[in-house]
Amino acid sequence: MQAITAAIGEGRSLLERGNLGGARSLFLALEREHPESPDVQLWLARLDGLDMNGDKERAISRIKQVLERFPASPEAQELLGAGLLAARRAAEALPILQAAVARNDASEGAHLNLGVCHCRLGNLDLAANELARALEINPDSDAALYEKSLVLALRGKLQEAISALVATLRINPLHLPACLTLGSLYRRSGHLEQLITLYEGALKVNPRALQLREELFDVYLTCESPGDAHVHARALAEQRGGERDWLRAGESALALGKFEEAEQAFANAARREPQGWEAHYRLGELYLAARLYDAAEKALADSIARAGDVFLPFNAMGQLLMHAGRPAEAHEYLLSALERAPMRPEPVLNAALACAMRQDWSSAERFALAAASISAPGSHNHSEATRLLSEIQAQQAPSNQVP
Repeated sequence: MQAITAAIGEGRSLLERGNLGGARSLFLALEREHPESPDVQLWLARLDGLDMNGDKERAISRIKQVLERFPASPEAQELLGAGLLAARRAAEALPILQAAVARNDASEGAHLNLGVCHCRLGNLDLAANELARALEINPDSDAALYEKSLVLALRGKLQEAISALVATLRINPLHLPACLTLGSLYRRSGHLEQLITLYEGALKVNPRALQLREELFDVYLTCESPGDAHVHARALAEQRGGERDWLRAGESALALGKFEEAEQAFANAARREPQGWEAHYRLGELYLAARLYDAAEKALADSIARAGDVFLPFNAMGQLLMHAGRPAEAHEYLLSALERAPMRPEPVLNAALACAMRQDWSSAERFALAAASISAPGSHNHSEATRLLSEIQAQQAPSNQVP
């Protein structure tokens, strides 16, 4: 008994340090050694509930098995209610959590979960009461303070919600949901400088909080600070390295005029997702802007092979082929782009330009009129379509010269 108690204590310590994988391995080993232990089953159920990718139904099944053997276990009842909440089954969780509170009114966790349940069901007054009781039992409960902030925000008490979130982070600076929620409230109220200070400070405490970097990237773009945005884009690419991370890093490098860095980032994105179209498309656009036409054509051909119903690489290939003086080939790609996006002005306008290069004035006029009609007045596409129409009409006008 002492051995299993010590092992459970070690597993709990691993869990408190955020090592879910280590804790799971330890408790699975304990399950093999002590398959009848309700405590081990409950800890495995907790881990399933904590893991965002965990099997919530498996967690619920484990707890129900424990309850079948120990129907009076308040811990199992409380955990079953929490498991049902995690599985988005709040209506089923409600009577179980009410019973858990009635059985043990001194349980912070039971009141906390019942408060969350009431909040999910829209019973905000009841939720506030249960969370207040949880905080009476444990005033330093960061979980209860965080849930209280959500209830306050839903009731429109934004300043009180902000105060509760600040208090949550004072108790637990690593509470990522509280940090993100506080940031969203700052953003909603237009306090972007406070949001930036909050997230940059949180990253110093928890540098692998990648969601904070994603948010900061977007905020810095909103504030027109591409250099700061690029710092976080590069960090995301280096830390996580997904296709979207490398694409983001490439786009922000390009905004700073860092051609070679952008090229490398887009190439990394292509390697990360071999079947993706976008990285090849970004490379094609990059080479097209640099007038590296052979490299652009190869990259865009690779993108088209993967693009499916996406019009962008077909449109870019049409532009490339027009630059290369191959308007007939360009026209075919632009027709493919139009099949995929008939109401987008870019391929319609480019089709007009390709027809004009071939001196097919009737088709060029038809496409230019269509481009003007679907473009917003005052936009670049509308201005270009209007200019092209004037040129086409001048070409079609009969000569006024006397022979």
